[in-house]
Amino acid sequence: MLLPVCVIDGFLGPEKSARLLDFATHNQHLFAPSDVHNEAASREHGLRRASLSLVEGHAEALADFTAAVDANFIRLCKAVGVPEFVVSECEMDLVAHLDGHHYRRHVDVLTEAARAETTADRMISLVYYVHQQPQAFSGGELDLFAIAGPGSHRVEPRHDRLVAFSPMAPHEVRNVTLPGNRFADARFSVACWLCRARGGSEDQTPSVAD
Repeated sequence: MLLPVCVIDGFLGPEKSARLLDFATHNQHLFAPSDVHNEAASREHGLRRASLSLVEGHAEALADFTAAVDANFIRLCKAVGVPEFVVSECEMDLVAHLDGHHYRRHVDVLTEAARAETTADRMISLVYYVHQQPQAFSGGELDLFAIAGPGSHRVEPRHDRLVAFSPMAPHEVRNVTLPGNRFADARFSVACWLCRARGGSEDQTPSVAD
């Protein structure tokens, strides 16, 4: 069974997407090799995931993105098939995929020790693409797989495109090919997870996050 996938093109618009791209391309020094969130995957990290991430210091640069997600929250819940909920946390990473980078098949739901260290569960996964035009790289498609049985859905990484899906959906980033491997030409994306607190807040009246 394939879980619902929502694709929104032109999510931020030309001006706001250009500002975010400018921030990414001029801050290469802030990016570091991407991490993984569970112990088993970390043992084979180099095989499973190769990319660069900026996990802190991007709040101002992602303000337009955060506002757009908030404005579209109800639409995203309906499209992904999740009842509206109180967003207790919005996790965000700014990610750069260069030549040969990838992320093998995985799910975004936290398990094992990683979940024990948190107080909220991921309810919606978001990926937002931003990159130079014309596009310098090839590959890097997002493949989403059925949770049971055959079937998959492939999403092209187009500039200013948002993809929303369930964190339970198995998915992967296909290999990126980038001739010249120039950082400014990378496949940039915002990886975002909208989380709901465990416990009492799950019983609150659903509302859009502040």
